[in-house]
Amino acid sequence: MTKITFYKKNNLFWGFKVEGHSGYGQAGTDIVCSAISTATQMTVVGLGNVLKLKIDVKRDNKKAYLHCKLAKTAETNDVLKAQSWFETLKICLEDIESDYKKYLNLEVKDEIN
Repeated sequence: MTKITFYKKNNLFWGFKVEGHSGYGQAGTDIVCSAISTATQMTVVGLGNVLKLKIDVKRDNKKAYLHCKLAKTAETNDVLKAQSWFETLKICLEDIESDYKKYLNLEVKDEIN
């Protein structure tokens, strides 16, 4: 199962973490993992390359791990700019979760990890 955690502070998104393979299909043909990977990678690109925000990204493809958060020094304006990307990702992943509940778990925590 893939576990996805969104992190909020003062009711604003600051980042997310993705852990584990979904187990829906074989590696390389798993449509759930593929959908999650596409959505999360697009968010990383949007935050870093489109909005040009300072983000901290850690990943391990073998362990199916991705952690993306805004830099601790992010200005309030940058945090606000990032909200639409985080919210869009959350909605997208909730849609996937609704169809594949056994393979994806999504939660939101009021903390930054």
